[in-house]
Amino acid sequence: MFAIQNWKVKLAYAGFGCLFGSLCTIMGMLASPVTAQKDKFGEIECTKLTVVDAAGKTMVNLGSYEHGGRVDAFGKDGKLKAGLGISERGGIVAVYDKEWTPGVVLGIEDQGGFVSALGIDGKSRAALGITNHGGGIELYDKTENMLAKLGINEHGGHVAVVGKEGLSRRAALGINEHGGRVEVVGKEGKSMDLGIAEHGGCANVYGKDGNLVATLDANENGGRVSVTGKDEILRARLGVDEHGGRVRCFGNDYKPKVAFGVGDDGDGGGVVVWGKDNRHMKVALGVNEHGGGVSVFGNDGKPKASLGVSEHGGSVGVLGNDNKLKTGIGVVDDGGAVVVWGKDEGKVTIGIDKYGSGKVSTWDKNGYRQ
Repeated sequence: MFAIQNWKVKLAYAGFGCLFGSLCTIMGMLASPVTAQKDKFGEIECTKLTVVDAAGKTMVNLGSYEHGGRVDAFGKDGKLKAGLGISERGGIVAVYDKEWTPGVVLGIEDQGGFVSALGIDGKSRAALGITNHGGGIELYDKTENMLAKLGINEHGGHVAVVGKEGLSRRAALGINEHGGRVEVVGKEGKSMDLGIAEHGGCANVYGKDGNLVATLDANENGGRVSVTGKDEILRARLGVDEHGGRVRCFGNDYKPKVAFGVGDDGDGGGVVVWGKDNRHMKVALGVNEHGGGVSVFGNDGKPKASLGVSEHGGSVGVLGNDNKLKTGIGVVDDGGAVVVWGKDEGKVTIGIDKYGSGKVSTWDKNGYRQ
């Protein structure tokens, strides 16, 4: 039977007699069970329509309200099994189980749509959503903690997997217009992430306490490796670029203490050692295709002694507190010499030539030979 509220019937018949006869036919249908007889209506208007079975139980409800319309379908047990609703922003469809718990929900609005699958406890287990910018899929456990996620937008996409204890253990991969990134976090907080962009990439390794312990990065000019201590202070770094490579070791003050490197021509390199205050170099050693040298510096950052070697010989020099040379020893192919300077800039030289002949000479502070 049909129960109709606020109904009116519009019929397109000419003449009052025909209209009266038609209305009598309609009233007879509403008061009697539906039969196989086919009756045609021009139009039926109502705010609510309920369809019942032979026993009078409600099976379908159709209704309207100020924002749209709704359709509900019921089972023989009288419980809601499916529903459809529409508003000015979109619509929704829901399917229910025997306990009146929604199992699947599908909706759409002006930004896109979604599908959600729920467990028997009514909690979400899986969801799929789409918007103007992309979409995503999410999977949940029985406590509605997200365990896996896949998303995509106009810049790229990402995938994430989470442990049952939450974000403390996870793995994720993401891609955008600049590159991509991979992140892995272990059960004890040990983690690693790797990223890449248009100019290069980077990899970070973390300890179980979450502190960064090592970094590897690269760009169009080269790359480097950095190692940090438990206090996250940089301890060592190795770098390579278009000019060569270098290694530096750092102190607790984050300042370099030792460094050595090699040039782009591959013919030499150098080592530098800094003092405790890190203000000045203390020792520097350099090597190139012609030879090498060592310099020792004072607290003022100026050299106090040096030793050099080349293809023609070598030399040693010692400077005073006034930063002037006080003693020099030099050796070349043809011989050698020793020079000692006095406080007043006078000097003494001892030399020997290739024939084994030697001589001693002295000069006063005015430069006159004695």
